[in-house]
Amino acid sequence: LACLNIPGELVSALNLINTTNLEFFPQQHKAEMFRLKATIYQKLNNSEQAHSNFSTSLSIDPGLAEGWYSWGSYCEVVYEAHGNITYLEYAASCYLQAIKIDTKLAKKLMSKFLLWLSFDNTSGGDIVGRVFDKYGEGVPSSVWLPYVSQLICSLQRPEAARAKALLFQLVQSFPQSVYYSLRTFLLDRREGSPLSKNQYSRSQQGDSSGQKQKQSPAAHEWGFGHIPTVAEAFAAGKQVMEVLRSEWALMIHELETFIHEIGTKFVPTPEERLLAVVHALLQRCYKYSSAPLTAEIPQMLKRELTQICRACFSSETVTKHEVFVKEYKDDFWRDLNPDVEGSTFPKSLGELTKCLKEWKTRLETSIAKKGCNVLKLEKESTALQHMVFENIEIPGYRQSRQISTQEEPVYVEGVLSDIEIVQRYGSSHRRITLLGSNGEKFTFLIQSGLGPSSSCDERVMSLLNAFNSVLEGNSETRRRATKFFTPAIISLWPQITLVEDHESFVSFMEVYEWFCSRFGREPDAPIMRFKELVSSALASSQEPLTSQVMLEVRYRAFNEICNQIVANSIFAQYMYKVLPTCSHLWEFRKRFATQLGLSSVISHALQVGGRSPNKIIFSRSSGAIFNSDFYPLFDSNGNVECSEPVPFRITRNIQVLLTPFCLEGIFVTTIASCAQAINSEVSLILPQLSIFFRDELLNWSWRRLRSPGPNPMDLKTMVKSNVGHTMNRFMNCSPQEVHVKNGVSSQHLQKGAYDLVEQAVNPENLCRMEGTWMPWF
Repeated sequence: LACLNIPGELVSALNLINTTNLEFFPQQHKAEMFRLKATIYQKLNNSEQAHSNFSTSLSIDPGLAEGWYSWGSYCEVVYEAHGNITYLEYAASCYLQAIKIDTKLAKKLMSKFLLWLSFDNTSGGDIVGRVFDKYGEGVPSSVWLPYVSQLICSLQRPEAARAKALLFQLVQSFPQSVYYSLRTFLLDRREGSPLSKNQYSRSQQGDSSGQKQKQSPAAHEWGFGHIPTVAEAFAAGKQVMEVLRSEWALMIHELETFIHEIGTKFVPTPEERLLAVVHALLQRCYKYSSAPLTAEIPQMLKRELTQICRACFSSETVTKHEVFVKEYKDDFWRDLNPDVEGSTFPKSLGELTKCLKEWKTRLETSIAKKGCNVLKLEKESTALQHMVFENIEIPGYRQSRQISTQEEPVYVEGVLSDIEIVQRYGSSHRRITLLGSNGEKFTFLIQSGLGPSSSCDERVMSLLNAFNSVLEGNSETRRRATKFFTPAIISLWPQITLVEDHESFVSFMEVYEWFCSRFGREPDAPIMRFKELVSSALASSQEPLTSQVMLEVRYRAFNEICNQIVANSIFAQYMYKVLPTCSHLWEFRKRFATQLGLSSVISHALQVGGRSPNKIIFSRSSGAIFNSDFYPLFDSNGNVECSEPVPFRITRNIQVLLTPFCLEGIFVTTIASCAQAINSEVSLILPQLSIFFRDELLNWSWRRLRSPGPNPMDLKTMVKSNVGHTMNRFMNCSPQEVHVKNGVSSQHLQKGAYDLVEQAVNPENLCRMEGTWMPWF
């Protein structure tokens, strides 16, 4: 084994095996020796001998899972190099045999099958599908459990028939793991389906009186290679849902009651929703940092305000919330609807900002006067209070804990009576606590919003779980206990999500708001000051400013805010007051530095920007970090788009909390070791990244154009390009080989990570960020 990794020692390794007397070895060891021999021939590019020795190894011991895996890997390498579709069939066959013998290999291999079904299956005429039909019997359905969201997404691709067949298998054993994501998919896609909403609503209520035909797993409704329309994808998902309902009728009825109560009784009030809208509009105004305060309001923003006025006070709202409409509608329309006659709509961007701030203060004061931070279950939902839970598992428990399928799931025993109201940066959420059958309490935040579907968060968690498997297998990351935090995220509706939460979790923005309330300061004051300084410089200049002069203006404004308004020790003071002892503070620093390093390297690699303080949520007890709204953005060509001058967020307050010791030690080392671990397992990470970008591109296309997505060849090109750039960024963060001359190294071992940190902390880069990003904090 040692000789395999030493250049020039392969022949010595082969001679050593050839001179070994195998008569005294048991069958398994003989098979392993021939497998090693085949691997050596593979490295020596002797294809014929490699295949011959792999065949001999498995004829001696057909139950050698590592032998099937190695042979499949070799066939996959040959297929990637020459494109011979026959070797794809061989690789798929070998991998299926390996999984049947050892299901632990499924973690490494199932993403490859998903990728082949998506991009390589069409050219071979469903060759991977035929391999499944021939050798798939005996492969447990549980191996597909981590990929439920990806299989549901595949219902709108050419491999839809195969994805549907696999979902049928999962429904038989793990109905609840499929139900949440499938239900959200159907609700999100039903607008593009000719099936009426009423028809689907009847099926939602469990109306199973119609004919239910259980589909055969091998059923093909469409010709192979056909890209389903939105209606066809909806129909395929509905067929799976009908089978699920017919097989698990009582459980689904119980789940529907649970979801309906959460989705209707524990959502923000109209006042809280209006505050969230006003807050979002205010952020939009702040983003026009280069526009003078006297500038005219953009037409796009005016149209958006008109639509918002109609949406916030729609006929449904008027019917259900008469008191709210009576109190706010006339004033809101008069102040913020440009299409109303006699309205006092602002004439400039500065006036609009002032008007929105007044509305924000008014709504916050009204909500605060009610003084209600905890709701009672018996008042909000008597149905949940008296509900007898028999079949409902703790949502997302299997996926977030990565438990084996043999372990008994944890069931819901009841809902605790206290429902907390959590206010985070203009948004209101409800925190619900479920009591598990194992005696533990599971806390979830019920999030509702107008952003992308929560399936984005599910896919990110799936990708991070795959990264965790790699980090656990690498010695450098394992000894540092380096692991991504992956809470359970469950879609209940397209815009309502359950997110695993705890009372110790706060956002970075809440720390700043704590500082402002402590000293009686306005949280938006730095943003307004930055905007005033920039806009006054623009107004005083007779000619358009050059980019260099504009940078100097922003730099001076940034420095003034740092020196006069926002201190650099706010975060450190907050943690000092929150944690009981200095030992706790030191432990928090270490864990927070590790988690921040992981968050930073993945943000940089995937080019996910917009890490404003309200989107970084951390635990005060464990230092774990969760990034909300964490998904890449794409340009019109399908390439990841991120134009931010900083690779990740390391602002002044974070630097002071971490101290140079943690920043240059733990933080940088975490970035480098994580990137190194991922680069060492390229064959495992590439399929995971490819599936992630495939689904993100499909979701991006659906959100943007309401279309099923690009054709398979274009999609494959986009995915390959994005994956290649992502792996290059991981490579640049990894420790590089150092050339030593005369006892002096030419560069630092972790130069890539250090360069990124220098970019992130450079004031010239920070001052170019938007004011809403709060670079001074």
